[in-house]
Formats: sequence, structure tokens, C-alpha cells
Amino acid sequence: MHLICLGSKRRFLLAGLVNILLTNALLHPLLYSSTLKISVVAIISQIFNSIFVYFYMEK
Repeated sequence: MHLICLGSKRRFLLAGLVNILLTNALLHPLLYSSTLKISVVAIISQIFNSIFVYFYMEK
């Protein structure tokens, strides 16, 4: 299924779901590793979100 075939609302929802899944895939291992402070992990997560949204909104 191509994203082009989906409506804009569905593409937005799909991108949001992918964003959540990827962010959690990044966030949880960093939190469980205990090598970084929680505040640093939160900033890394927000930077990832910003980059993801930037590239999604660019299209």
C-alpha cells in the first residue's frame, strides 16, 4: 500500500503512529540503559521528534 493512495488525514495519522513507535524505540532503551540522565534522554527524544516532523512536513 502506497502512502500516495491514502488521504491526507490518514497519511498524517500514519506518520504520527510511526513517529510514536520510532520515538519509543529510541527512548526506552536509552532510559533502561541508565548511562544518561533522564533529562538528556528527553532532549534526545525531542530532537528526534523535531527531525522526523521536519522531514514529514517537507513533503
